[in-house]
Amino acid sequence: RDRLQARLAETPLGTAEVLNPEDASPLARFLALRSPDAAPFAGKLADREVMVDVRDDVLRIGLALYHDAADVDEFIARAASI
Repeated sequence: RDRLQARLAETPLGTAEVLNPEDASPLARFLALRSPDAAPFAGKLADREVMVDVRDDVLRIGLALYHDAADVDEFIARAASI
């Protein structure tokens, strides 16, 4: 999660407000981003076979125990191309 948040600036998602930063407690298993472009971002990510959750102006990127650094790097690569 820290790696994901640290690398968001490499993508258009870096313009979004992080609602639950890495220093928040307790930590959620997702990163929530507020942006007026949340729905378009979600659509463009879906076009790249990336599933995220979008609720109004909040995009949520879920993380699980089976995600590793390579998965985060792949997400960043796909998100950078939206």
